[in-house]
Amino acid sequence: MGISACLTYVSEGGAAVGKSPRRQLGTATAQPSWVAPWRFTFHGTSGGPYFLWGFQYPSLSPLSEPISSSNGRCSNDTPKSLPKLHQGNVACMPHEALARAIDLMDSPSPSSSPLIESAQSTLGRALTSQAAACVFTFIGFVLLLEQVAYLKKRRSVPGPLVVIPFIGNVISLVRDPTKFWNNQASLAKSSNLGISANYIIGRYILFVRDTELSHKIFSNVRPDAFNLIGHPFGKKLFGEHNLIYMFGQEHKDLRRRIAPNFTPKALSIYTALQQEIILKHLHKWTTTSSSNTNNPYKLRMLVREMNLETSQTVFVGPYLSPKAREEFNQDYTNFNIGLMSFPIDLPGFAFRKARLSVERLVKTLGGCVNDSKSRMKLGGHIFDFLFAAQDASTSSLLWAVALLDQHQEVLFKVRQEVCGIWSPESGMPITGDHLREMRYTEAVAREVIRYRAPATLVPHIAGDDFRLSESYTVPKGTIVFPSVFESSFQGFTEPDRFDPDRFSESRQEDQLYKRNFLAFGAGPHQCVGQRYALNHLVLFIAMFTSLIDFKRHRTDGCDEIAYVPTICPKDDCLVYIKNRLKDVNLSK
Repeated sequence: MGISACLTYVSEGGAAVGKSPRRQLGTATAQPSWVAPWRFTFHGTSGGPYFLWGFQYPSLSPLSEPISSSNGRCSNDTPKSLPKLHQGNVACMPHEALARAIDLMDSPSPSSSPLIESAQSTLGRALTSQAAACVFTFIGFVLLLEQVAYLKKRRSVPGPLVVIPFIGNVISLVRDPTKFWNNQASLAKSSNLGISANYIIGRYILFVRDTELSHKIFSNVRPDAFNLIGHPFGKKLFGEHNLIYMFGQEHKDLRRRIAPNFTPKALSIYTALQQEIILKHLHKWTTTSSSNTNNPYKLRMLVREMNLETSQTVFVGPYLSPKAREEFNQDYTNFNIGLMSFPIDLPGFAFRKARLSVERLVKTLGGCVNDSKSRMKLGGHIFDFLFAAQDASTSSLLWAVALLDQHQEVLFKVRQEVCGIWSPESGMPITGDHLREMRYTEAVAREVIRYRAPATLVPHIAGDDFRLSESYTVPKGTIVFPSVFESSFQGFTEPDRFDPDRFSESRQEDQLYKRNFLAFGAGPHQCVGQRYALNHLVLFIAMFTSLIDFKRHRTDGCDEIAYVPTICPKDDCLVYIKNRLKDVNLSK
């Protein structure tokens, strides 16, 4: 854009006041004197004029020969915005000479420089203050819009009245997730709506306590309703094409292809593999504890290691080398840490490490698949099974130990039943038929899962506005958290009591309150491997209680819930363990 500049200079009252030596400016000359007010006028080809004024500067005598500009324009009329100023002479110069004109005016005589410097400083401060005021006003306006949008979405739903801008309540969520979700549950319980609201990292979230509302979400997984996301920022971690993000025919076809892996015949094969690995790890635990009987062991890490080997063996087979297994374990640890960290996808942060670890895990698992064309996709599906089998099972096994230690009468009945079906001294493995006979032990396993559902929340995102109830419509983009944990404490007889007999044939609460037992989900995304998970828990309970004597190292708050990311005892299940049957060699 071509720009010309017009320098309008006037003196108070129109009279010239003194003259300084002539100065050369391009081909024009100017004789500055240093007392009169001035104003600088810019005219551009796209509009104008644009002014800058406000302090004393020299009044110049006319240029001897004004310079015209071919691509600009000058006006010889003093703008009406300065009616009190006498019109002076106007000189036009092209923008190439503008800088030199400014240099000229920035070189006043020594007698006037303090006044000019003071004026310049005043102008600078004024402009800075105005800019700062504009910035703060804009920020305040944006923050106000954020609060208004949150309140508009929340409406009458219980939740915080005011939220911290952008980050919301993510700090309290990461710092103490148990307390955060307990507060959300209390708010939801206090309302007839059965839901509560909050705000996390620029996202409006909805906690769903009511069982029927949870079913409504689970049964409406489709593009224009709800999409399962697994984690509020799961797509970055799991990838866009993960199994949990599928719906419709594609999802149905994949589940149909997966189903043969969980038939009774397949499960019986897994039972032999699971038993072999459990026995191996029980032997390792008792060997280690025998040399240090005074110290309890954190069972969480021991069980996690055992489950990781079990999952790798069952779902991957012998295709992972020892080195690959070691790297796999480290990457999986990074993944777990990232799930519970701030979602900052930058180098050095746990979330970034988790995302990169998942990519390596999928690549490693994909390398175990012979079909190179689809191996990365299959690698991702295998990772889904590992994630589900690994963390959820670890949670259930830990709670089984903790709850059996609390309820010795239940432990006694389990040992009595297992002893009548399987004898460790026989050297024979537990078979699928044996597992089906262990009715009470399975009831214990089911009650463990009901009482302490491993994955307490199943986050979905609303793909469109969805009418959840007569009085509330979920806004598009909302992350909803159906709580399967809260559903487990609705409907059942004395739901706060650990009572395996509720699953007995005489009471059949698993049928009466089937809709409240949501630990494995519901609808099209219901857990396809739930029978595998239940068998694994029954098998572990049977073997652990038969072969191991154990006692919790009880401390204040040891049985409180901790998110890691599935739930486990706060103390990581500290136990003293020793070999229960001295005549049985667990290494065999």
